[in-house]
Amino acid sequence: MEDFIEVMEKNIEDMTKLSNSSVKSIKNRELMQIILANEPPTIGKIHKGKDLGDLHFSVPLNELGITFDIFAKYEEELFSSYIGNFLGELFIRENINQFAEFITDLEAKEYMPVVWSWKHTKFGLEISGNCLIFRFNANLLPKILTGDFREKI
Repeated sequence: MEDFIEVMEKNIEDMTKLSNSSVKSIKNRELMQIILANEPPTIGKIHKGKDLGDLHFSVPLNELGITFDIFAKYEEELFSSYIGNFLGELFIRENINQFAEFITDLEAKEYMPVVWSWKHTKFGLEISGNCLIFRFNANLLPKILTGDFREKI
């Protein structure tokens, strides 16, 4: 019995020594497991933002498996760049036809200013109602679209 108590005390001591980055890493992994355990979500219509090249789309939180309790527990992780960028790119890849249409529907004279005006590399996230809104710049689309081709060649 003493061995068990010593082992438990050692485990507790080790757990309290976990750095913040280790705890964040564990919570990131837990959140990703929750989200990826679901079917790929349906994304809302792609909307143009106020600024040139800005786009946004929405994903219902319930389709991500995110309940109020899960949101409360993982709010900081959900809004991290790591999770936002990973999910944003994943959802674009899962719905590539919708995003490819946006690029191919641009007139030639619109393409350069819309797609290459800015050099944003991250997704912004916000909650609206029961949806997670992904905001990004169109200059990410060619990088994502052609990234797959480079890997195949």
